[in-house]
Amino acid sequence: MQGLKILKIMPNETLEKFINDPKILYIYETGIQVYGLFPDVEDRDFLLICDNDYVPEGFIPYSKDEYLYNENGTYQYRMFPIKRWFNEVLSNSMLAWECACLNKKFIHKEHVKLLVQTNPVQLRKDYDAEQNQLIESASELIKAGNTLTGQKMLWYLVKYVMFANQIIENHKIVKFKEPLDSYKRIVDGQISDLDTILQTFKEELYPHLERFKKYTDEPLRLSKIKKIIQNG
Repeated sequence: MQGLKILKIMPNETLEKFINDPKILYIYETGIQVYGLFPDVEDRDFLLICDNDYVPEGFIPYSKDEYLYNENGTYQYRMFPIKRWFNEVLSNSMLAWECACLNKKFIHKEHVKLLVQTNPVQLRKDYDAEQNQLIESASELIKAGNTLTGQKMLWYLVKYVMFANQIIENHKIVKFKEPLDSYKRIVDGQISDLDTILQTFKEELYPHLERFKKYTDEPLRLSKIKKIIQNG
């Protein structure tokens, strides 16, 4: 396919098969290796973007326009059709930003270079839409004994705000390992009671959230006024 660019092939038969599949247009590595977590662990996560109406063998439906494939519990593959991916890019999603800013060693296949427009208001709207639900869900999981999953959900919010600030300041994510220390405190801090976990989460989140709000409070207010006027 014209324009196809293969940047790196890893020594794994399944990944090589996906790289050589012409209906798979993008393969991005995501997850713990990108953030600098557990560099000695073999677990790796990948996002595949495919032609519409094409599902590679072995993938099972997970949600609307999303499929999963797990190889021996070590390599985790997530797949979107291209129409879903275009929506992610156009909506300024954090996932699209992370893929657009990856080091080349984590880009295993890329049809055309991904470009995402800096939109602080949309980043803020996405955060506001998720924060309360994620904190509530994380708290319920921790209460139920599923502590690790709940901690990771809280850490995701910290990571989101850190990356959002980087995007606003630099028009890209420049330090993927910035959330590493927060992960160690929130997830790997050997704490299990809800109150201590939430307190640690707030300590990690709030300095970055204050900066994020300084960047976005006024633009968000103006966008709401503009919408009211337009809907007149």
